[in-house]
Amino acid sequence: MTADYLKFELPGIYQAIFNEGMQKGKELESKRIKNWLVHIDQNKDEVLAGIKSGAELDNTESEEMALRNSIKKHLATL
Repeated sequence: MTADYLKFELPGIYQAIFNEGMQKGKELESKRIKNWLVHIDQNKDEVLAGIKSGAELDNTESEEMALRNSIKKHLATL
């Protein structure tokens, strides 16, 4: 069975599957952007570039960004 078959022979089922996929995609994209936006006050340019690139922000990268910001703040107090 192909997508075209579903689309033309079973349009209701095709639309339901399509809508479910669109919803899941929106949820994943929202989560991806929120993961980046947590760091917007730390490095706006890096965050915006990451969002525009479509890249995921994994836990290691997130922690590294937070650490760089913490070091920068600490050095500013010296």
